[in-house]
Amino acid sequence: MGIFHFLHYLRSPTRLLSQRASPSDTIPQDHHVQSPCTHATLPLQRPQRPMHIPIEVVIHILTYAGDGEDETTKKNLLTSSALVCKDWSFAAQELLFRQVTLRSEMAFNSFQIAVHSASPRGRALASAVKRMHCIVDAKQPRGLSMNAFAKAVAMCTNLQCLHLALFSIPASSGHIAIAAGEARSTSSTSAFSTDVLSTLRDASRISTLRFDNWSDDESALVQLLDSFPSVTALAISGKTPSPPSPLFEPFHCALQEVRLNFQTAPSIGFLEWLLHNSKGTLRALEFQREPSVALLEYLVTEHCDTLESLALPACASQEGVSLLARCVQLRELRLENAWVAPGVRRLLPAALERLAIAVDKETPLQPVVQAIKRSTALSSITLQLWADGERHPQLAAVKIACATRGIELKVMRDIRVFRTIKRGYPIHGLTFGCKKSMD
Repeated sequence: MGIFHFLHYLRSPTRLLSQRASPSDTIPQDHHVQSPCTHATLPLQRPQRPMHIPIEVVIHILTYAGDGEDETTKKNLLTSSALVCKDWSFAAQELLFRQVTLRSEMAFNSFQIAVHSASPRGRALASAVKRMHCIVDAKQPRGLSMNAFAKAVAMCTNLQCLHLALFSIPASSGHIAIAAGEARSTSSTSAFSTDVLSTLRDASRISTLRFDNWSDDESALVQLLDSFPSVTALAISGKTPSPPSPLFEPFHCALQEVRLNFQTAPSIGFLEWLLHNSKGTLRALEFQREPSVALLEYLVTEHCDTLESLALPACASQEGVSLLARCVQLRELRLENAWVAPGVRRLLPAALERLAIAVDKETPLQPVVQAIKRSTALSSITLQLWADGERHPQLAAVKIACATRGIELKVMRDIRVFRTIKRGYPIHGLTFGCKKSMD
């Protein structure tokens, strides 16, 4: 046999099988060989169906899962939850539609299709909308029109908070040239047509209204307020409104919260018209620009008996200190500027429960420490630290005094968060803001 035939013979299957040893050749006969299959094993179980979580529990989980997170994180969470299963999809979509932002015609068209009343799902999503933010700017291509804004408000049967930002309106009186060579509208027309006001009046369920008027129409605020008879919280900013004509009746709503942020201080006549029916109901007042002493004096004189929350950028005059001392029912005070009159911290109202102040390296904090030690009502103090504020020599004394008295102390370094402090905690978009976007 040649060498190649011999190698082929060794590798042949029959040869390998014949040479394979049997168990009896290598293992004694009295030795018992146990097959691996005879080991004790758990009985096979059929996979169980996943436990069904009641949809009410799912809604509670999704509602509270995003608390304390920014709007983008919450939106991503709800968007991902909507893809988990069919049961979760509708629950997550309802939560997404609680806050809606419309800034273009494309967004409005998508929103209109989603909340169409022809389907039960559309009616449910329309009723889920609680807060809406609309941006109207006639200079933007394919921007949201005023008619689309009014229709969107009318579609939402349970809308509570409305935020309208008005930047420009269609011009009818031509354009004038300005120094930079840019054309700018004189905008002598009214921002709201009769049809728009009629549509808004039919959907007058709004309790909280925020209006940012950056257009040239000074009468837009008066027209808009006339369409909402149930407003109790009002935030207005932008162009200072002109005092209404004496022929206009005073604003009919009894306001509880007012936030003002105008380019120039409003006149006392305008505030008399706005707050005529709010005496006895106004609880919270916030200025994002320091008011004049005369304006603050008028407001304190008229509403000091009911005012419980006050926010000021600064209080640098002794007249302002005296006016604050008259607000004996004040339970919450927020001062943004670290440079305030020393008497403010010494004359804090006895009923004050929540104090939010700004601190830098030179801010006198000894009056604050003394107020903490003698007060029986203080429950929360918030410090906004400006430059070198963390190096203040009396900051440790404030911390010790708060710990001794059981007062909650919060230290912040973001002025944007500090400005949202309400009832001792930062509140994002719950009262005056609506940040969910449909774009």
